[in-house]
Amino acid sequence: MLHHQQNAACLYAKAKEADGQYREAATYYESARDYESVIRLLLHNLNSPEEAVRIVRETKSVEGAKMVAK
Repeated sequence: MLHHQQNAACLYAKAKEADGQYREAATYYESARDYESVIRLLLHNLNSPEEAVRIVRETKSVEGAKMVAK
């Protein structure tokens, strides 16, 4: 994905999150490769810790691992 497309996806994800549309926000964050935001939503808004762990393992996100550990 091109850089400007990632920025657009991230902006759209933030708008979806602000509207409480967390699943859609997570999808757009993932397409923007903002995995920490995906993991945060999965843990705090979508009650999907298993999916958060899967993404941490796939992306090897250190910050994501810290969020899951809490």
